Amino acid sequence: LNLSRSVEGIMKAKQKLLINILKNMPLGTSNCYFCLLNSPILGFDGCKTCQWGKFHGGTCCTPNNDYHKIQDLRLELQGAIEELYYKGEKYKTEEVEFKPESLI
Repeated sequence: LNLSRSVEGIMKAKQKLLINILKNMPLGTSNCYFCLLNSPILGFDGCKTCQWGKFHGGTCCTPNNDYHKIQDLRLELQGAIEELYYKGEKYKTEEVEFKPESLI
C-alpha cells in the first residue's frame, strides 16, 4: 500500500480520484436501462420507443436534451476539478507519525 506522506500528495491523489469517478459514472448507453431494453439486438426498434426520451427532450442522440445537459455539466465539473482543486501549491504541515494499525 503506497500512501502519500504529504498534503500535496493527498491532494493530487484525491484530485485524480474525483476525476476518475466522474469519467466512470455509468451515464452511457451501455448502462442505460432504456437503451438496453429497446436494443435492436433484441429485436426492438431502438430509440424510436425510448420512454426516457419522451420526458427528457428526446433520446440521447437528440442535441440539447437532458442527457446532453448532464454530460456537459459532468465535463464542466471535471474541468473545474482538473483546473481548480489542486494547483501545485505547498502547504505548511506538522510531522505526524503514521501508524497503519490505527486504520484497523
